[in-house]
Amino acid sequence: MQFLDPIRAKLGLSRSATVDLMLLNVLVFLLTGLLGLLPITRPLVDLLRLKPEWSDLLSQPWSLLSYIFLHAGFMHLLGNMLWLFFIGTILEDLIGRQHLFRLFLLGGLAGGILFVLCYNLIPVFSDQPLLPMVGASGGVTAIIVAAATFRPTYTIYLFGVLPIQLRWIALFRVFTDLAGLGDGMNDGGQLAHIGGASFGLLYALSLKGSLPNLFRFALPQKTRKPKRSHKVWINTPEKGSSARRSAGSKPNQDDIDAILDKINKSGYQSLSEEEKQTLFRASSD
Repeated sequence: MQFLDPIRAKLGLSRSATVDLMLLNVLVFLLTGLLGLLPITRPLVDLLRLKPEWSDLLSQPWSLLSYIFLHAGFMHLLGNMLWLFFIGTILEDLIGRQHLFRLFLLGGLAGGILFVLCYNLIPVFSDQPLLPMVGASGGVTAIIVAAATFRPTYTIYLFGVLPIQLRWIALFRVFTDLAGLGDGMNDGGQLAHIGGASFGLLYALSLKGSLPNLFRFALPQKTRKPKRSHKVWINTPEKGSSARRSAGSKPNQDDIDAILDKINKSGYQSLSEEEKQTLFRASSD
């Protein structure tokens, strides 16, 4: 997103999908906040919200994507951006910038579609008030579940103290959404989470080669490992093995690109043990 370059430069931020998505969400939040203050422009913001009625969706099809970048308030935005920063940074280092963009956007799209379908086809939802939906949580949940699927034993330290693996974070988020469905509190948001989680799971399994490539239209032809833009305190079981860490110097970029190309064409399972170790060393540097 080149139009974000001046903002990144002023803030001293490096170029990454995680940073770009966070900046874009914040900019839209500020812009829509200003538009909402004026009666003449307030209806424009309403056109960007996702409404569950078929007639509204047909007249505002763009809302399936635009709703992702709207938020109901500062705390709503802050919560989504914290999840995106910590988990998105980890996943972007593993699979690259382009995949992260696609997970966020298509995960949000999947969440919006599930929201509309359920509110029109399932009585327990259709009997509830038809309120519009906003928020990036569908795309963020897709990233969380994809990260846990791609590297389930990644361990992060909450508050620098409490170790927890990505798989438990993803399972907790999905379980709480499933448990709360139908209570009328936030069914729209929970449906978006579940739709995003389902997409993130399928996308990650396709990327790893555990499933046929279901998203060939969305997978980039070439993925380059981005430069790490933020340091996240991470520990994995593999890091305890001195034998693996002493296997040589840092892999060069050409070797990494060749391995990522092979993943795109044949899946993660097609890699040899040596290639897997090379990819792991690159993501651990």
